[in-house]
Amino acid sequence: MPANAENIPEVQEPSEAALEDNNIVDVGILQLRLPCRAFQIAYKVAETGELSLTTEFLLRLLRLADGLPETSISEFFGFTPDETQFVVDYVEGKGYTQRRNGRVSLTSGGRSLFVGSEEPALFEVTPKLERFDFDLVSYTPADTWNRLGEFENKLPELSIASHSAGENTSEHVLRAFKRYFQIFLQRKGGPKLDRRKLYTVDAVHADLRFSVLVPVTLSVRIDEPSFLEADLLSWKTGAELDDRGSVVESCVKFAKEITFRSDQISSASVDALQECAPLQMSGFVKGHVFDSGAFFRATMQQVGAFRIDRPTLRVVGQVWTNANRARLASALHYAKVQERTLPELLIWLKPATPYWGATTRLQDTIEAVNRTFMREGEDTNRTLRSVVIGTEDKRAANALKHVFGSVLHTRPQDLPGGLELLIVPGVLAYMAVHGPLGQKEGFPIPLGVMTFDLEAVKRAQIELSKILATAHSTQFYCDWLSDDVMSEVHNVLLGSPRIQSTI
Repeated sequence: MPANAENIPEVQEPSEAALEDNNIVDVGILQLRLPCRAFQIAYKVAETGELSLTTEFLLRLLRLADGLPETSISEFFGFTPDETQFVVDYVEGKGYTQRRNGRVSLTSGGRSLFVGSEEPALFEVTPKLERFDFDLVSYTPADTWNRLGEFENKLPELSIASHSAGENTSEHVLRAFKRYFQIFLQRKGGPKLDRRKLYTVDAVHADLRFSVLVPVTLSVRIDEPSFLEADLLSWKTGAELDDRGSVVESCVKFAKEITFRSDQISSASVDALQECAPLQMSGFVKGHVFDSGAFFRATMQQVGAFRIDRPTLRVVGQVWTNANRARLASALHYAKVQERTLPELLIWLKPATPYWGATTRLQDTIEAVNRTFMREGEDTNRTLRSVVIGTEDKRAANALKHVFGSVLHTRPQDLPGGLELLIVPGVLAYMAVHGPLGQKEGFPIPLGVMTFDLEAVKRAQIELSKILATAHSTQFYCDWLSDDVMSEVHNVLLGSPRIQSTI
């Protein structure tokens, strides 16, 4: 499992003000593949060339004097008649001067060399053939191409822009190339005020296809959590983002189509969360019904981050949001200073919500656990075995097998609807119920707890073992030799004698 550039932040205890910005709370992170293509473009560029000093001085002199007799030019430069004739013939041949009645004066072409400058500029037309990359949604310059990993290549891809009748991709690229020509020059190392101008575009040939990742931050307003907002500000800002309005619209549309119904949340999910964290869930469950709105409001008002004497917190959002990543790092730190050891398995019960885990931050979360408990001088190739368990979803499984060591499938009826459990046995747990807020159907917002309290972690292990005890599982993938991964999961969950005596 390759390391990713988006690493878990350094462990520090964040203030609540730093965790949630004003009236906005992040509830999810997506990474979507933006389809791009390289194009080989044949074009001509008009580049400013250097004039000889003699030619430049002559043109300046004729501009200031508004024309001169050839004899005056000869006297000014100290030329012989033959030398004067040679110089004047040269600039006349370029179309910059003309002879009339023994006088030499600038033509309109000669005067145009001085437009916007006191110095004459000579344009030389140069043919070129180069590669230029565009995204296929907004037809703007694409980000630098980097080869994506196997998991990244399985992330959802945005739809390619549809073309108007009679138009093709090359026509879109032709217009975009003209519009963004100066930006391309700057990307290739040219100055901001490049005097090169696009002269003609002669041919556009499509080349290889590739994708770049676009991070999408999903958030809600604390006073109106039913309205999902999606922004790409961690990708682009300002004019760059304005130019990519089609990408923004496509990402927002994708995010808002990720929905979950409130009636898909089972009472068993609520009961499991209450069993794991009775104190934090107190007052929010009545008759197996979860008052998610009240829980959300209370969580937004809670004071304090993790401390050694505050090992359990209510949380909102996916475990890899910025705020929850900071909390996870803090929880791992406190678990480590209590000299807990890394278990054999990390176990993740994933909810049956659309596109769960569609971000490289999923990989980062597992790697953060592994790094935290790695001892000095230990083999850096040692990795924590990890298992993800969920209802059968081959599209998701084909991606998740590049993150987890093992992927197990169960029947839909075997798992409580909307429940997510991340358990590092004997270390920490994250437990959440996913569902819409303030509406019957909408984006599934995780509401739950994160804890490094050993008793709470044990309760989470017991609850998960109960859920899996009656589940019919099939092994989709495993990267280590195992006769029965589910039995390994049970053994790890119930490995403590104290836990066994509780069952």
